[in-house]
Amino acid sequence: MTAKSKSSRPGFIAASNCILLLFLGLVYAWSVFKKPLADAFAWNDQELTMCFTICMSFFCFGSLLAAKITKKVRHRTVVLAAGTAILVAFCFASRMDALWQLYLTYGAVVGFSVGAVYNCVLSTGNAWFKGKNGLMTGLFLMCFGAGSLLFGPLITVLMDVAGWSWTFVILGVLFFIVFALTSAQVCMPEGDPAAMAEASGDGAKREIRNAGFKPGEMLSHPTFWFYLLWSTILSAVGLALVGQAATIAGTFGFGSMAASLTVSMVSASNGIGRLVFGTIYDRKGRKTTMGVIAGSSILGTLMLVAAVMSGSSVLLIAAFAFMSLGYGGITPTNSNFIRDFYGQEHYPVNFSIVNFNLLVSSFLGQYIGSSLYLKTGSYLVSAAVMLIICVAGFGINFILRRPVRKAAEAVAGCGI
Repeated sequence: MTAKSKSSRPGFIAASNCILLLFLGLVYAWSVFKKPLADAFAWNDQELTMCFTICMSFFCFGSLLAAKITKKVRHRTVVLAAGTAILVAFCFASRMDALWQLYLTYGAVVGFSVGAVYNCVLSTGNAWFKGKNGLMTGLFLMCFGAGSLLFGPLITVLMDVAGWSWTFVILGVLFFIVFALTSAQVCMPEGDPAAMAEASGDGAKREIRNAGFKPGEMLSHPTFWFYLLWSTILSAVGLALVGQAATIAGTFGFGSMAASLTVSMVSASNGIGRLVFGTIYDRKGRKTTMGVIAGSSILGTLMLVAAVMSGSSVLLIAAFAFMSLGYGGITPTNSNFIRDFYGQEHYPVNFSIVNFNLLVSSFLGQYIGSSLYLKTGSYLVSAAVMLIICVAGFGINFILRRPVRKAAEAVAGCGI
């Protein structure tokens, strides 16, 4: 490979990974499938919502398995296998006639496969960009979040024209083609150990200090559990907003089009937050990043409380913007925190572990956003609970302490 091709390879990999993540983000466009499937099979909203919950659960397990097997199998192989699995799953789903088949195909297989590729992309992509880990993580995750925003309306049109069955087939084929074309770029830098060592952006000293924390060692640190609590509770607030944004807007008198535009605004603000807070982590570090995320969430929930009490649509839109901006910062912070505090060597597994916050936050978010509203008949209680959670998250930020090991232990942890 020539010097010119070597210098251009990272940019090509970034572009390829962004395209791949856009397609992975289609998993969040589940809501566009719900009405056509409900009309076709008379399945209720709760049954269809459960499919997305299953999808997110298997996403976590797919991410964990990918982290384990890529120690012996190339990342490209995992991506190709996932593309094949998604193709088969969508083709089977196009012929389904029972709810359990939807759960198995879209819920389990698609969720698991997307989680596996997600871990591969984030584990390898950042290693090509020395000193820009936060920025690249934010960029990648912005693309992941933008998938539903970009392709959701296109899928809606396709479903209207071709029907849900053929739409599933077309999506399966598209996934396979994109995965096949981009899989070769999902890889670690060859012959450049420094890229991995410096992926955290703070040079050799930080890597020596935090090198090679194994999953068991990470789980033994109270810092990790406090961080996981922070990530889980603030994610629950964000997921409550994502799941109920259109419904909340409807209680303020928004029509279907205005409510749809509001949901799009939430998605856009979420995506911007991923890039913004990824960059802030690079420049200002963990404490500032987590503080601003919690602060944005607090400001947003305060506005939401005021909006519900006053009936102000302007305050509602502002609340949604600040809350979704803060929520967008959590995912890149998860990635940056794990690499920053616990090193690159075991990053794929450690990162997959922190992603399990979704198992709790998805159910907690559903309870805050939906169940409390059904019990009280108002979103005021939900908004107040969100505010309390965000304040707690702001406080957790100040009790985190970086794990530090002696030099000899760090060397031993690296296997040197």
